[in-house]
Amino acid sequence: MIKKSSSPMNLRSSKNQILNKFITIPKEKEKYEPDADTIKTLSEKWNINILPNIGYGGFSMVKLVQNRSTNEYYACKVVIIFYK
Repeated sequence: MIKKSSSPMNLRSSKNQILNKFITIPKEKEKYEPDADTIKTLSEKWNINILPNIGYGGFSMVKLVQNRSTNEYYACKVVIIFYK
């Protein structure tokens, strides 16, 4: 599920600021990165562009996504439920 951010910051008007906030995931968190097939499937199913990481947690990461229809930006938390 993707939820619209309640932050008052207008992301469209500060696109340059957003692009400067992408982060690099630490090596120990790389195992939580979705594979290319998963990203492609989610992108097509939800009609979004999945952009780089903007944060991470213990068992998750946060990606910036853009709705293709409205061009609005959202934060999408990716949680790994099962890891092989």
